[in-house]
Amino acid sequence: MTAMPNFEWVNNFDLDERRPPEFFRTLEEVKEFAPPLYAHAMRRAWEKLSLCGILCSDNKPIAYFKDFSTDKIDPTAMRTAHRQLWNQGTSPLLVV
Repeated sequence: MTAMPNFEWVNNFDLDERRPPEFFRTLEEVKEFAPPLYAHAMRRAWEKLSLCGILCSDNKPIAYFKDFSTDKIDPTAMRTAHRQLWNQGTSPLLVV
């Protein structure tokens, strides 16, 4: 049985009422509803960065959300995620 993702952070950011194509909670939503111009980049980012959400404005990703699920964040993992995001050049913001 697959564990359900923790979406408590969605409520904290007041995103609970938003749906695709404005806010994506799963890779399946990205695959089905992503804006054509950014669909490939959003899928790759989700898979490569292990994202847990993508916020879009005007059909363009503006924030990627990543949950490290630890009490202590590993600086090396943070640098790696930042570099991957930066290299992709699609979303200007990574929320951890």
